[in-house]
Amino acid sequence: MDKKPNILLLINDHQNYYRYGWDEGVKPLTPNFERVANEGMKFERAYTPTAYCVPARRSLFTGVYPCNHGLTTNNEDVPEKDTDMFFHYLSEKGYRNYYFGKWHNGQMHLWEQGCEGFSIQGHGNPYSTNEYKLYCQKNNIPEACCDVKLNFYKNEPEGKVYLREYGSAKPSYGKLLTPKESHESFFIADMACNQLMNLKDSTEPWCMVVSFWGPHCPYFVTDEFLNLYDPEDIPPYPSYYDELNEKPDTYNLLKDKEFITKKIYQIDKFPKPYPWSFYQECLTYIYAHTTLVDAAGGLVLDTLKSLGLDNNTIVIWTADHGCDFGAHGGHLSKGPYMTEEVYRIPFTVRWPGVIKPGQTSNKLVSLIDLAPTFLDLCGAKSAKTFDGDSLLPILQGKVQGWRDSLLCEFYGARKDVHNIKSVITDKYKYVSTKNDVHELYDLEKDPYELNNLIHSEEMEPVVKHMESKLKEWLCKIGNKEA
Repeated sequence: MDKKPNILLLINDHQNYYRYGWDEGVKPLTPNFERVANEGMKFERAYTPTAYCVPARRSLFTGVYPCNHGLTTNNEDVPEKDTDMFFHYLSEKGYRNYYFGKWHNGQMHLWEQGCEGFSIQGHGNPYSTNEYKLYCQKNNIPEACCDVKLNFYKNEPEGKVYLREYGSAKPSYGKLLTPKESHESFFIADMACNQLMNLKDSTEPWCMVVSFWGPHCPYFVTDEFLNLYDPEDIPPYPSYYDELNEKPDTYNLLKDKEFITKKIYQIDKFPKPYPWSFYQECLTYIYAHTTLVDAAGGLVLDTLKSLGLDNNTIVIWTADHGCDFGAHGGHLSKGPYMTEEVYRIPFTVRWPGVIKPGQTSNKLVSLIDLAPTFLDLCGAKSAKTFDGDSLLPILQGKVQGWRDSLLCEFYGARKDVHNIKSVITDKYKYVSTKNDVHELYDLEKDPYELNNLIHSEEMEPVVKHMESKLKEWLCKIGNKEA
């Protein structure tokens, strides 16, 4: 390869993906994501290493598990054991690094990694920034204003709000009263597109990360996207009826108790705290939000192509973690449990001239594989040992062997403390929850994880095998619990 490929990494946040509309009924429409998949390779068995933003994102950029980089929860005020991200190595190989969008990745800011672009420390609120204000003024767009139909904190509507004051993380949904271009995803896409125009004639390779705040809540969308879905067309999610028998108690915790009022989440009303009609209404906005973010990502892809930059650019589109809205008794987000809905993520790669169009891979891959992949792409070497592996052999069709299992882990949301680990193979998932019941699922026969096989005598050999796999993984990554 004469010229190092450019890298475009699109990251969605908190996306409903696994099994949503896979069996029947409507699903979130993502035509631009599917465009990348159709022109490249879609990974059907891609996972996040953990289910919260900060630890998942740090794992993506460092290529190691949370237990090794130190940011094990969404608490960003803890010591960071590993701030060695792939940007540094790309820069050494002559790459220019650009980052636009959500960071939420610890105290180490991306500018310290040699990136140019736009972001905010922590989760941040893009609507309150001067950059967003200038974007609206330049393009004659009114700043984002919404009619909040429901705020989950208050369990009531709030009416008209401006997002510069409302925030960008509240669990709520409603109509965007301003054009779709006022949404943060279009704001982020616009900055990325402008930078691509500046790179049209660049002789240096570049890496650009476009990190949307959505489809994380709040779910605010215009009628253009909302009208694509009818609540009545969304059938009950199969595990909505899960009574959580033989499940760890963590399934009943739902989410961070300190942030969710008892008025919303009452343990004595769980499972199924709301009728399915409630979830139908909410999922309509969630699906529409997903399609809106997909449309913004499509603008970046269109610009890449129009500038003739697509032929030498590898495009990766994924999400930091999933969401299990309506699943497993009626959850509303994610929490201290290891369901496929929360851990399985969209993941597709397009690389013209290398990946034949329309490829599908069932290899077990993770966000921790991205950093070693990028170093492999540019021929860089790292002084540290990655927990992940380069995807290059898979992408090039030269893989002769690949992992037969994958590790995921969870230590807590913020101040709560958990110790949950899972190991996944082609067929089974084993979950170890400290001081609670463990889990074993046959993902081929039971994709919704309704039947915990942990106490089945027939499955004892499988349990022992999966326990040994988990121990192997913990030894491999240097986890002293092994």
